[in-house]
Amino acid sequence: MTKPGKLNRSLTTKKNAAPSQRPAMRVIHLDLTMTQSEDARAKHKMRAAFEDLRGKTAFNDWELSCILLIYYKMTQGAPIARPEFRNFIHNVFGISRQDIVERIFSALDEPNSPGLEPQAFVILLSIFTRGSLDDKIDFVFQVYDSMCLGYIGREAMTKLLVPTLLTRRQEHEAVENAIDMVDLLMRKLDTDKHGRLSYTAFRENVKKSPALLELFGIVFPDRMLKYAFLTSVTPDVVKSKGKYKSRFDRKTFV
Repeated sequence: MTKPGKLNRSLTTKKNAAPSQRPAMRVIHLDLTMTQSEDARAKHKMRAAFEDLRGKTAFNDWELSCILLIYYKMTQGAPIARPEFRNFIHNVFGISRQDIVERIFSALDEPNSPGLEPQAFVILLSIFTRGSLDDKIDFVFQVYDSMCLGYIGREAMTKLLVPTLLTRRQEHEAVENAIDMVDLLMRKLDTDKHGRLSYTAFRENVKKSPALLELFGIVFPDRMLKYAFLTSVTPDVVKSKGKYKSRFDRKTFV
């Protein structure tokens, strides 16, 4: 299997994308905290993104419209810069590790772009809340492989693991323990014996044991925070035929 490049805009969830239920961009006054003219202006500004994303994510038309409205209210439709993104990810999804947040932003950001466009923002939320295991494997690997090398080297693994070991240890002890852990993991996960973790090896290992998905650091939000966000955009939080399971469920790791 070829390594993933920059964020794949065509998700595997597209095959099971939520059906369009309502032409939400034509709903009058979608957000009652805004005046009708402000609401209409937001929908007009987001219309191109709405048409581009329609049917390509796990969100139906109504949910997509609500998420694009959230995007608009954050920056008035301008690309989301790093500070706004950090605040959003921390306040809404509880992801506070700055190195992971920076890697997530870099995986989404297009070259020479001043910030995240609405398409990248919506795709991130689609993966966060309803992404398939394949979507999540691809995304996590891109987050860990921040240099787009197609593999995760020992140095990158150590950098990712050190913060998880700092809670009860001094930094030098955490580094030593991270190095030891990397050696142990490489013996187990490096199936092609190249001294680094390739995309293929990472994918094969996660497919066998989904609990390994966030091995080098938590990338996805806690289940309850995911639910809390979904309640702001859809009434169908618990009507998904088993999609919304705990991320610690090894059989259906979503």
